[in-house]
Amino acid sequence: MSKVVLSTVGGGTRDLRVDPYDTTQPARTPSGSELHLGSQDLVRLTGFALERGFVPTSFMISDAYLVALPEDEQVQVSTELLRLLVGYGPDEVMMSLQEEHDGLYIVGVNLIAGDSGGRISVRRRGFVDTSVVQEAQRLLASAWRELNLT
Repeated sequence: MSKVVLSTVGGGTRDLRVDPYDTTQPARTPSGSELHLGSQDLVRLTGFALERGFVPTSFMISDAYLVALPEDEQVQVSTELLRLLVGYGPDEVMMSLQEEHDGLYIVGVNLIAGDSGGRISVRRRGFVDTSVVQEAQRLLASAWRELNLT
């Protein structure tokens, strides 16, 4: 498991990196140095990734209390939202979440990297699980810059 963090590099500019996350340490990442990646950010990130050759395989969906939906319902809603994303784009997914799926939230997305075929799972609060760390870092850094992710 890794976590996306923002760091200051030479010249005072900020950049994004994917760092290993130590689950044994209770200390949180310093405030202002982590991405929050709420539902809208994750939908926009998924659309961005799709445009760059990544294949979204599923959304992770929860209810208003951030409790994961039952597996069958999660698959059904995720499949519908992915169809909307591919056919109409991220805005249509957000409209569906506000109208047909009010009270549901996207808390993660699973992607397949187009170049390597490796998997990338991105979740709320910037948690990343991947077998292709450098590819995930490049995707997230470019999305952060272009989309102004929070």
